[in-house]
Amino acid sequence: MHTATHRWMPMDTSERATNEQSFIGAVFIWICAGLLLTAMAAAWVVFSPAIQALVFRPGLVFLLFIVELVMVFGLSFGVERLSGDSKC
Repeated sequence: MHTATHRWMPMDTSERATNEQSFIGAVFIWICAGLLLTAMAAAWVVFSPAIQALVFRPGLVFLLFIVELVMVFGLSFGVERLSGDSKC
């Protein structure tokens, strides 16, 4: 028998397990999508001499490195602002 739970009532163990499994499944889907996008971008650079010439210019490599660091630190510091109550 399933009892209705409200936000102020604790979830039972099976409901919590179902929610956690759903959340972890969604996280792994996003991870796979990110890895697939990264692999496609890497393949594009490897198989395209024109893109290699564009990306591997000395000044641009340094700029891309700095942009990557700014993105990593920005996301790291911004993760605290994300809501833990959002639905997947």
